[in-house]
Amino acid sequence: MTHELNLKTIPNRITDAGVIRAFVVELFYGWGYNAYKTENQLRADDELVRNEISGLLCQARKILAERETAFRREYLPPPTRDKPIADPESIKTVQEIVRKQHIIEALETAVRSAESPLDDRMIARHRDLDRMLAQLLEADLRLAEASVSLLLSLNSDATAAPLDQNAVTLVEQSLAKRRDILSILCPPEIGVRSSILPFQ
Repeated sequence: MTHELNLKTIPNRITDAGVIRAFVVELFYGWGYNAYKTENQLRADDELVRNEISGLLCQARKILAERETAFRREYLPPPTRDKPIADPESIKTVQEIVRKQHIIEALETAVRSAESPLDDRMIARHRDLDRMLAQLLEADLRLAEASVSLLLSLNSDATAAPLDQNAVTLVEQSLAKRRDILSILCPPEIGVRSSILPFQ
């Protein structure tokens, strides 16, 4: 089953950016992302974008779930008298698909529950807001870019196609970068809260 991600022709707003980065920038604008132009919109933009990024990961997980169901139907039917034991190779393939689902599900949960800045005027007075927002914007761009790459890596009929490990690593690194940005400029005990959004 092939799942297509339609990439329309769009202006490239980032010098020398690749097609995925350009596409991600367009997604940001479509999601209502305004590059954190004002501090009053910081939390709203941050939660909105993380919700949409986790939606991309959810799509990737659903592709694998559908692939697992189709594979089980074709290669792992109920046992019969003639064939009471399932094919070991088919079992390994299903286990690998399930393992990939767990990886993506963990990333999806991490994105949804990632820290976001607390909207507090007293704390904001002591922050380097321009620097923090620029860093947070870049971290979120990289996070979205990695999520799109991960989704595209599954856009084939190959049941055993490997996950884009570089994309998985980049998602993890981008989440770690977000934590560093917020912990350095806004200590967790006074200025960071964990925001867990409901699954769609």
